[in-house]
Amino acid sequence: MTVESTGFRFYTRTRSEDYRVFADEGRELRNKNDFLRLRKIAGCRNDDDEGAAVFVDREMIQLVAFGFLRGELDRANRDKRFSFCRVYPKSQAGAALNALARIAEDWDGTTEFADSLIEEVPVMRKTEFEDFKGREKHSEDVRFDRVRFFQWLDKLTGSPVTQADISAFRAGKMLRYYGGEIFTETAGTEIEDDDEMPGLSSLPLREKNKLGKLPVILALMLAVLCAVLAGWGWKQSHESLKLSQKLQELSQKLQTEQQNVSKLESELASRGNEISDLKKILADKDEEIKSLTQKLNQERNRKNQPSASGRGNGSK
Repeated sequence: MTVESTGFRFYTRTRSEDYRVFADEGRELRNKNDFLRLRKIAGCRNDDDEGAAVFVDREMIQLVAFGFLRGELDRANRDKRFSFCRVYPKSQAGAALNALARIAEDWDGTTEFADSLIEEVPVMRKTEFEDFKGREKHSEDVRFDRVRFFQWLDKLTGSPVTQADISAFRAGKMLRYYGGEIFTETAGTEIEDDDEMPGLSSLPLREKNKLGKLPVILALMLAVLCAVLAGWGWKQSHESLKLSQKLQELSQKLQTEQQNVSKLESELASRGNEISDLKKILADKDEEIKSLTQKLNQERNRKNQPSASGRGNGSK
């Protein structure tokens, strides 16, 4: 199948530089805003996200695939990933859907093949940072074999794209590959019929009738989960309130007990002081008693002794 592409861009980091956008076989594009816009439409949340999508934008069909892990690290030990955007005219919708099916059918093979087509060519480039403007730094240009990559994408596949997918795409839906499945999302406008679409419809169909119900199922599951979480949250809130009340009561009791202990300690200290005073008084009284006892004994001894005059008369 030959496809005349009206545009091809890819997005990758090299060994020395962070992500840049290149066109065709490796011509660097200074403005990457449009590529990032298309990548966002396709559902890419960040540089490490993986997936692909086909949708209509500005009257052209856009095939965007992102997050192919190249298996190499840059100088900062970060993974190198490869993303690309291939643009088709509306008359080649079948080729675009076949390419999406090819990617979905063999994601790992597409990853390895794309990486084998990337060549990093060492160069010296003038830096654009203000503090180092004009100085040369080691970097890499990128060469990419776009022709061989298109041949890979254009190879007919067993296709996980169903007739329902094709009909949805005709009606203006976006086909998106993510997490191993292809599903539809609202995007774009109606496209022209082409001769290649019936060829895709004759390919083997996947058993994915339930996919159309997936948003409803997910919505119901989300509602149930919200209800469960709400009930659990109310219960937790109620239990938390009860626990808070108990803690407050215990805190009040503890405060009261602390006050009682403080009073007891104060009373004990006061009693201790009184006891000390009493001990001192008793000691003083004991000294007085000892002194009085000593005086009393002296007085008794004095009275019991005979007088000197009486002893003289008796001797004559």
